[in-house]
Amino acid sequence: MTITKISTSLDKLLHDLNNLQIKRRPLQPHVTQTLNEPDKLLYATVLVTLLTNQDISDAQSRLLAMLLDSMAMTNDVQKLYANIPKLDIEQLKLFCELCDKHSLGASFLMDVLTLCRLDKALNEQQSKSLSELVSLLSLDETALLTILHLSNKVLGDMISPTAKLSETKIEELSKLKIDFDYQSLKPWHEFSYQVMTLDDLIKGITTGDWIVLEQQNVNEDIIIKNATILFAINSKININGSKSKKLSFIKDCNLINASINYNKSQKINIDNSFFLNSNLMFSSVFDVDIFDCKFISYKQSDFIYNLIFDDCQKLSINNNNFT
Repeated sequence: MTITKISTSLDKLLHDLNNLQIKRRPLQPHVTQTLNEPDKLLYATVLVTLLTNQDISDAQSRLLAMLLDSMAMTNDVQKLYANIPKLDIEQLKLFCELCDKHSLGASFLMDVLTLCRLDKALNEQQSKSLSELVSLLSLDETALLTILHLSNKVLGDMISPTAKLSETKIEELSKLKIDFDYQSLKPWHEFSYQVMTLDDLIKGITTGDWIVLEQQNVNEDIIIKNATILFAINSKININGSKSKKLSFIKDCNLINASINYNKSQKINIDNSFFLNSNLMFSSVFDVDIFDCKFISYKQSDFIYNLIFDDCQKLSINNNNFT
């Protein structure tokens, strides 16, 4: 067999392995999956246009193929490239209208920031183009900062529950505000914040990064440890421990914009955890221990942290830091 034939065979093997990877470990369904084909093609064409402003790496090609698969589109990148010259001002107007109609702005920004920065920084032309698109898609600064944070997490900017957070990181976290449809970012949930369900709470949270999107009502005490938890706007965890005699605790955690109400629990321990712009209420709890924790109401936030105690028999608050 000649070297040329061996090389061709290896190229085919690599191509087949990449395709198999997409099928065996697909991204979650994309918010555009239910759109008609012309609308999906328009969305993907604008995305690829921003990507092609610089050389596309193998990693970017693979991720693009996975995104197209999650959109239920065929992996025909050449078709997208051929469509780029057709992207005139009228097509861009249709794209903006499409995003407005189906609330695709957050999804598109997340896709672009992750795909274009996968293994390189945005170049000047990409940055300017993206800035113009953000303005046209009516995304405010808070949404931009929040989606940038989510994209950074996908790209590897992790937060250890036990690590001391820098002032810069605290400032970044203080500006997070999930007031858009986080479910529209499903392809990225696994790599940023997993959506916390009632079943997750009942089983106990023992590790990972999570987001609370709605009010969760739990009729038993719960365990939360070694986790970072972000609360979306108007989300809350209500814990009614009246039928439980076990210990409820939070340990070695970061909680951001948290709202947690404890009611009629026997004993609650909160240990070595960080609370940013958070509200905790304890009502008719027999025994509460809070120690080695840090509570911050960030200076640029209009939120004032609260620890509210109502009819608690035993209360111990030791070695905590309130800022």
